[in-house]
Amino acid sequence: MFRDPITKHDTIAGYLFNIALLKKLFRPDFLLHWAKQTGPYEITTRWTMVMTFVLLPWKPELVFTGTSVMGINPETGKFNSHVDYWDSIKNNDYFSMEGLQEVFRQLRMYKTPDLETPKYQILKKAADYEVREYAQFVVVETQGDKLSGSVGFNTVAGYIFGKNSKAEKIPMTTPVFTETNDAGESNVAIQIVLPQDKDLGR
Repeated sequence: MFRDPITKHDTIAGYLFNIALLKKLFRPDFLLHWAKQTGPYEITTRWTMVMTFVLLPWKPELVFTGTSVMGINPETGKFNSHVDYWDSIKNNDYFSMEGLQEVFRQLRMYKTPDLETPKYQILKKAADYEVREYAQFVVVETQGDKLSGSVGFNTVAGYIFGKNSKAEKIPMTTPVFTETNDAGESNVAIQIVLPQDKDLGR
């Protein structure tokens, strides 16, 4: 038996059909974080699934994280059940309207700007936040007391628009970071990520 919030199959043939359909429509990229025994005949895994829906022109990327609980038949030693739980929803029962809404929410009807961003893996995608693991990246930063967002952004943006040692303009990147050291506006730092292939000096 296989079940997730929006699909359910009671046969091996149905399970294999579901996997084949996912491969054809979504080109899934599966990342296994860990697997552990959680019962005498039970194994639980934590994973991230990134899927690109190839049928839509803008090819939206859907990301799900969660756990799978797999039961083992004690007589055969083979898996006999597989139940997925998504981090991004509360109702993981079949058939979950919340799960269906989550799928459609990620099938957004627009394409995000094609800006370079540091490489990362999503470890957990909840309803209101994501936990990410980033590869190393370099930023340009400006700091100051009571530094307003526009002033700080213009300072570091000037750097990537040509005010650097090589007088070289580089493409805009994402994200822009703002950090404060206390509850007020003093000691504000604003950072812009540099493209990976750029070393523009100071």
